[in-house]
Amino acid sequence: MYALAAGSMTLAEVSEQQLDTHPALGWSRGETDMAKQRVNWLRTMGLVEKRGDEYALTNDGFRFVESAVEK
Repeated sequence: MYALAAGSMTLAEVSEQQLDTHPALGWSRGETDMAKQRVNWLRTMGLVEKRGDEYALTNDGFRFVESAVEK
């Protein structure tokens, strides 16, 4: 979510960002199934929305990130 605070990302970009930040995740580069699962989970909570081919934070998502950063 923190990466999406900087701007919207495609599913491939979300996957690459996650692997670059958390290499222990261990999923294969180029495979976006796990990233899709993560963004869809965040969508069910209303924190992320899909805009065309990209995913972006909703207003609630921005508030969540801001709150987490403040703590």
